[in-house]
Amino acid sequence: MKKFILPLVFFSALAPTNVAKILCIASIILVLLAGLRISSLNKYLGWKLAISLFFLPGIFNSLFLGPENLVRFTPILLLSWLYPYDPIPIDIKLLRVACFLLLCWLVVGQILLALGNPGMVTIRDGYYPIELNVWNYGISETLSFNLREFRAGGVYYNPNVLAGCIFLTYLPLYILRNYSEKQMKWSAYSTPLFHISTLIAGSGLFLAGTRTYLVVFIIMFLLPRFSSLIGLLKRLKINLSNLLLFLAISFLFSFVAPQIFSGFGASSDGSISIKNQILLSYINSSDAIQLLFGGIYNVHFDAEYGYWLGSAGALGLLAVLLFYLMIAVNSRTLRSIIFLLLLIGIGNSLLYGLLTSTLIVPVIILLVKEPFIVHPHIRRSGEKINNAKPIICA
Repeated sequence: MKKFILPLVFFSALAPTNVAKILCIASIILVLLAGLRISSLNKYLGWKLAISLFFLPGIFNSLFLGPENLVRFTPILLLSWLYPYDPIPIDIKLLRVACFLLLCWLVVGQILLALGNPGMVTIRDGYYPIELNVWNYGISETLSFNLREFRAGGVYYNPNVLAGCIFLTYLPLYILRNYSEKQMKWSAYSTPLFHISTLIAGSGLFLAGTRTYLVVFIIMFLLPRFSSLIGLLKRLKINLSNLLLFLAISFLFSFVAPQIFSGFGASSDGSISIKNQILLSYINSSDAIQLLFGGIYNVHFDAEYGYWLGSAGALGLLAVLLFYLMIAVNSRTLRSIIFLLLLIGIGNSLLYGLLTSTLIVPVIILLVKEPFIVHPHIRRSGEKINNAKPIICA
């Protein structure tokens, strides 16, 4: 039954609002029970204690100043203490099917709502209600429009939230693409499924118009192939599959690049510029105690690092960075994805957001375990293990 835990976390986070909270709590408890072993807790204990210690002032502040914010510490502390997630099994096929179906649900629903489909509007209003829809972009008669000319928020109304859900639901499919074909019983379907998933995710991110996720999505494909100019020809594998994917991404990039990077400019109306102004204004108006320990929850930073700085102070922000560093230093194969997750934090919330922090739990677990399922004879230290078996569900 443990093999259902990670897919359950995805379904719980994206479930209708009236049951999502209960399901998320239940699924997180199941992750805790599945991964809680003394042997796992003792691994990297110095890192885990440091992360918890730096979070402590923020937790106390939340306890007395904003108890509703205590839940935001749960996913990252859970991921920290259960690391490296050895007892948690992964069913490749089940997780892949779950993510593909949820990705289709998010994007198909997004398209139908953008076109004003009455049935989909009824489903959204009934199962994903919202008190005040400040992201009402109306409907579009066509899907032929420029980037951000019309922003489709799907069942979550807010296009930024939907973009985060699409990206994090697609990310396991991208990670699983790195498995050797011998490990997959249904490898004949892996390539077309991956390309279809990529097309669906790319379309959904374009319709949402969230520049941060679009940039990260494009970089995610370009980074492994163009990590250095010297090794370019060696790294680029010329075959029909890669060629079509490269041409599709290049076309998308050339088409949307002006709109994407307009938000990263120094102009006062650029989204990154506005977020930087909010962050600098907060830093300039806060005293040293506030900056160090946090306790501020009413500033709309609209970015991961700003939210952590406000709620948990510089110590809490350091704890977040230590968490990523703990994972990155123990495996070279993870670093490119960790880099992308850090990039997302510049423009959107990830570990701080209630929805995205739940979705990132199975993503991080898969990310950490993936290299050692594919190559079970390799330790994290690089040493071989005799007669080792991959922790994987058939």
